[in-house]
Amino acid sequence: MDSRSKRMRSPQTSEYQEPESPSLQSLPRSRTKSESGSLLNRIARNFAALVNLVGRWQLIACVAIALALTQLSLLILQNPLLPAELEFMQWFQQAIPPAIGNIWGKIFFACDAEVSATVVVISILVLSWRKLWHEAFFIAIAAAGAIGMNDLLFKPFFARERPPLFDDPTISGYAFPSGHAFGNLMLYFFLAYLLSAHFPKLTNYFYGAAIVFIASMGLGSMYLGVHWLTDVIAGYGVGFIWLTICLTLLKLSKRKFPSPRLPWQN
Repeated sequence: MDSRSKRMRSPQTSEYQEPESPSLQSLPRSRTKSESGSLLNRIARNFAALVNLVGRWQLIACVAIALALTQLSLLILQNPLLPAELEFMQWFQQAIPPAIGNIWGKIFFACDAEVSATVVVISILVLSWRKLWHEAFFIAIAAAGAIGMNDLLFKPFFARERPPLFDDPTISGYAFPSGHAFGNLMLYFFLAYLLSAHFPKLTNYFYGAAIVFIASMGLGSMYLGVHWLTDVIAGYGVGFIWLTICLTLLKLSKRKFPSPRLPWQN
């Protein structure tokens, strides 16, 4: 019987075994290592691109603020009324000269929702007129997101009452976090960013004016007794994180879609 007939025997009677390739067992392992290595490389490249897009210090600041806000939120949930804050507010209202406090108070009322909404609408119209579609779209998204998150999510969740020193029937609702601090920080720093992009020589003036304006608004809210100190701090923190997210999405959209066209444009 020749070798061909031996190979045709049944497995039960034949001792012949087909030789196995020595690389079959090692091939899945090598593929797994290669795939995991390429996955890690992709993650590293995407993270580096994210850091480059957001900015190293902005990203570090957002992480630090998020951790601080987590601790502050847990504190407020456990004890909405902090005696130290009440003592600070009483001292603050007595220590600030009335002339300065009144200026801060007027700036606070200049940041009402109606005024801020008007600024947003005018900004959208101007940006659309200049055909800056990305900027117009994302400033609308940023404003709508700030209102939605604060009024529908954060304030109902914490349900913190306003300070007992506050007595103004025109202002109602919960206190934490401050909607004025949240929304206006996002809005006016967004505008400072857009103006700085077109007038880079005036960058320091734009951001300096935004800092003074937003800081005065926060001080005015405490002087009037509308918000606790932690309300203002939390509003600033959430506003900064939301601003960073919106600006990052704006930069990303301009890279992915450099020349957007509207539906009615050919």
